[in-house]
Amino acid sequence: MKKFEFTLNSLLRIKNSLERQAKQKMAEAVSRRDKCQEEIEEIERRKELARTNNKSFTAHEYLMFSRYYSDLERMRKSKTCELEAIEKEIEEIRQELVTIMQERKVLEKLREKQYEEYLVELGKEQDKLVDDMMTYKNTIA
Repeated sequence: MKKFEFTLNSLLRIKNSLERQAKQKMAEAVSRRDKCQEEIEEIERRKELARTNNKSFTAHEYLMFSRYYSDLERMRKSKTCELEAIEKEIEEIRQELVTIMQERKVLEKLREKQYEEYLVELGKEQDKLVDDMMTYKNTIA
């Protein structure tokens, strides 16, 4: 009997490849999210440092400080929007990954079932071969 060959093996290989790609996309998105969070934290530290500076200001210095603080706030809002977009992307990738993993698991279970059927057929074929050998031996003797 020929060796076992899963009929949907090419599809299973594609699903494994898609899963690896989705995991890579997830890792990249998580890395971007972490970097964005660090940038937001840095902006917050800079805002806090500016706020706690108890130095008295001249009118011009106050205007400069006010612009700087406004710029920091604008940067924080921008990074927060970027973070939300990345979080949404991560969730989409997560859903895609879950779907791919479920499909791969279904294919793996199907492969196991086909392999079990192959083993049953192999056993029947071996039993038939043994019976044929016994019959042949008995007819010769």
